[in-house]
Amino acid sequence: MIATAMTQEKIYTANEAAAILRVHPRTIHRMIKAGELDAFVVRGGKYRIRQSALEDVMRRKGKSQND
Repeated sequence: MIATAMTQEKIYTANEAAAILRVHPRTIHRMIKAGELDAFVVRGGKYRIRQSALEDVMRRKGKSQND
C-alpha cells in the first residue's frame, strides 16, 4: 500500500517574512521587486511568500530560521 499525504507549504505575509528574516517589511517589498525574493499577489495587492522562497533567501544570505 502506498500512502500519500498532501502537504501544504506554509505561506507568509510580508510582515511575517520580515520578522523571520529580521528586516523591515519595506525591505521585503524591495527584495520582491528586485527579484531576490519570490512572491505572489493576493486580492488587495498584498504579497504572500512561500516558505521555500524564504528558505532560498536564508540559504543565500547564510541565515537559518532558528538563528
